Amino acid sequence: MPIVVALMLLWIGSLLDMASTYYVLSASIGDEIRIREVNQYLTNSDGDLLLVNMFIINGVFLFALSLAMMFPPKNRKMVKKYIQETGYFTHVKDGLFISNKKDDLLILNKNLVRKEDFVSRRVIFSVSILMFAGTIGGVRFLFSINNLMEYYVHSGFMSLFLGVFPALHEYIALTIVFLLLYKVSSPFTYLLLRLSAR
Repeated sequence: MPIVVALMLLWIGSLLDMASTYYVLSASIGDEIRIREVNQYLTNSDGDLLLVNMFIINGVFLFALSLAMMFPPKNRKMVKKYIQETGYFTHVKDGLFISNKKDDLLILNKNLVRKEDFVSRRVIFSVSILMFAGTIGGVRFLFSINNLMEYYVHSGFMSLFLGVFPALHEYIALTIVFLLLYKVSSPFTYLLLRLSAR
């Protein structure tokens, strides 16, 4: 079932990100922290790991997204059928655009979704929730790889990006890298959802 795949991606990716962050920051105590990801909310002024903060922040994050995924099962059959009969780019188009019959233009508005056969705003919204949660998990998995690369190889995604744009603030760089990874991971997440819907 697609919801199981989305939940697995969300939890596995998040837990691996937490584990890699804990390992890197713990192993770096008394030494220079070489991780190039913004973790100020996880460390104090001395650079020591604030374990309670890590569990609280990630706990709220996982609880909120897991709770949001209580919505898709209400339309389980329609969601499964929709995923089976559409691809990633079709879903993105259906979720974002509607054909204007007067002048045949496309209007960017999620509240005006084209309805054809089984397609409805509720179904598209349900699939979008699964996509979002699953892709977030995939991105966090990639960040766990980044954490380990930053510590052992000293050239993860963040270092490479900041090497190209050295004047960019790390918060902005993290946001841009996150969005890029999200964009790259989305089609793979949808592919996994389609495979699970067969």
